[in-house]
Amino acid sequence: MEKKCFVISPIGDEGGPIREHADDVFECIIAPAMKQLGVRAYRADHTAQLGKISEQMFGSILSDDFCIAILTGHNPNVFYELAVAQCAARPVIILIEKGNPIPFDIRDLRVVEYDFKPRAIRDNLYANK
Repeated sequence: MEKKCFVISPIGDEGGPIREHADDVFECIIAPAMKQLGVRAYRADHTAQLGKISEQMFGSILSDDFCIAILTGHNPNVFYELAVAQCAARPVIILIEKGNPIPFDIRDLRVVEYDFKPRAIRDNLYANK
């Protein structure tokens, strides 16, 4: 059975800078890493399933094999979903763009810091982390 990973991410408006960043993180860092592992990764906006988005999000966090949380931009929804995952003792990989402060309450967690320098992306530096 294929493993699944729910990506907890700021999404933002289509065409906006938040969505562009989220897409870049997904396509340049997360997707290559998950492909190597044979894991299907997806965000809430990648599904067209009818129903309540919040119920789908809870279901994904609670039932998928693990989550990846992108803290860049300190989006309140991301922190809420991360808290849900932590309360449910779900495994979570945390990402944040270099230069963004890591909030006090999660500083003791391991966080993968990334940037979009060409060599790092070309060499899959962050995907391999």
